[in-house]
Amino acid sequence: MLLEFLISIFCREPLHVHEDAIQIDDFTETPGPNFPDDFDVDQATPLDYFWLVFPIQLITMIVHTNTYAQWVQARDGFDSFWHETSEAEMRSFLAINVLMGIQQLQEISMYWSSNPFIGNPGIMGTMTCNRFQKLAQYFNVSDRTSEPRRGEPGYDCLLKPTATCSTWTQPQGMSSS
Repeated sequence: MLLEFLISIFCREPLHVHEDAIQIDDFTETPGPNFPDDFDVDQATPLDYFWLVFPIQLITMIVHTNTYAQWVQARDGFDSFWHETSEAEMRSFLAINVLMGIQQLQEISMYWSSNPFIGNPGIMGTMTCNRFQKLAQYFNVSDRTSEPRRGEPGYDCLLKPTATCSTWTQPQGMSSS
């Protein structure tokens, strides 16, 4: 069953759900996009649509990459190649990931190739390959310091995906910064 599979991936522990325990109501909403009240589709720019998919609350959560890097280094030892990131740098990191989804290459390092037919000048001018890989290594959207640990009261194996997904379900305005 798909639900059991997804929960077991996030929880790392088997969970058995009986099919009769799940009730799915008929979809009665109007299909199609649900734009915020202040969103003008006639005046919207591509960046306005981007902010609908990647709201500023999500970008703010991504900066938890810093706390995750600190946590990993406390556990595994100091990483001399890491330095803290910022919201602006994480926006760039996210943009590079979007571009990589559009222009797909066999290896990450190829985006920084000096070959003009392979390398992407926009990506190369935004950050180094080493920095991109370091951000990818420590990328995290949750604050490990405030999460209850497994076995503690309040622990929820679905906390990370739930917190991330909630950024798309909460009402929000657009940001152009």
